[in-house]
Amino acid sequence: MSDDARPKSVTIVAWIFIVLGVIGIFSVVKGYQSIASGEFDRQIAADARIAAMVKDMPRPTLAAMLGSTAMIALEVVGAVLMLKGQKLGRTLIVVGVVGTLLISLVNGTPFRFMIPSLVINAILFFFLFRPSANEYFNRR
Repeated sequence: MSDDARPKSVTIVAWIFIVLGVIGIFSVVKGYQSIASGEFDRQIAADARIAAMVKDMPRPTLAAMLGSTAMIALEVVGAVLMLKGQKLGRTLIVVGVVGTLLISLVNGTPFRFMIPSLVINAILFFFLFRPSANEYFNRR
């Protein structure tokens, strides 16, 4: 690998965080609009399947939604910095992921709903902390 060659794994993981981060921010905003407008409650009342799915889930607070949005934005910024070869980007992604999970725990999200996120992030972190990625970030 040449001195400036970015490992493909870093590029792929960074773009995954960018794309999913943009989608995540949009989803949080739309979710808040749905709750604030009462549409969320109308959907629950209209469909027993939806009511069954969300019965164990706490209603997100505005603070939790703002915190989650800030953590997702931190992950997007981190991903852009990673593409520029800055080690700080990888740190921001870790802080954003951990922060989002802590917000979920504090908000009362049942752990079983967080398992997919934990598994996906563990896989992504595996690629971000492989020897080739460590070498790439430590050269900068």
